[in-house]
Amino acid sequence: MTFTMWSFEHYLFILSPFVVAITLYFLFRRKNHAYKRIVGIVLSLVMITILIFRNIELFFLEDFTNYFELIPFQICHFANFVLLYAFVKDSKAAFGFALLLNLPMAMLSIIFVDSLSHYTNIITFRGIAYILGHMLIVSTSIWIFLEGFVQLNRKIIEQTLLITLIDFTFMVFINQIFRSIGLGDSNYFYTYIPEPGTPLVTLHRLGISFTLGDQFVINPIYIIGLMAIGSSVIALMYITLRTIEKSTNKAYQLEPIYLKK
Repeated sequence: MTFTMWSFEHYLFILSPFVVAITLYFLFRRKNHAYKRIVGIVLSLVMITILIFRNIELFFLEDFTNYFELIPFQICHFANFVLLYAFVKDSKAAFGFALLLNLPMAMLSIIFVDSLSHYTNIITFRGIAYILGHMLIVSTSIWIFLEGFVQLNRKIIEQTLLITLIDFTFMVFINQIFRSIGLGDSNYFYTYIPEPGTPLVTLHRLGISFTLGDQFVINPIYIIGLMAIGSSVIALMYITLRTIEKSTNKAYQLEPIYLKK
């Protein structure tokens, strides 16, 4: 079974996180905060388990050479551990990171799902991990927002922006190191080359790749553009979610007392 972009199945894939998030909300809205954290931990562990099975399947492929795939530094793989940490520690910073960066990036991976369309068969752990993994990241992050696990503020967005810029810079060097020591075509955070079929391809073409030394290849315009896009996505998510928060709080304050009960 294969996957085709903009097919009926693709539109179902796009809608699925919202359906799951709303279902989670109505299932657990009357539970206390501690209970909801346990639900979040279970969801995070399910995501990590799916990722582990995906990695095991990859490792035993006959032609497998991209060993970097087994290390969860890619944004959406890393997101699973961010969510687990957030629920275990009840970390407002981690919840904020999940909302402002993990959610939109995972959603973009659902919309621009070109890599999945190249799978010869999606009924594999790798295919299932792509579909369920991204769906659960988005749906769990939306549920976090609906349940008010974190109130967004200036400190949250500043922390998220700082961590994101550090991560992008770190991955530039990690990709170069992993490629040089033979761990495969490492491309964490897409800082080496853009994901085919995405708007990042156009951004990469705007710059010029330079080779420093024997193997260090960098496209400065592309990297700066990536950081700018990442920061813009975070800022846009912050503005959008803060607007929703304020509107919701205002509506609640205006709600008749008998309805609040």
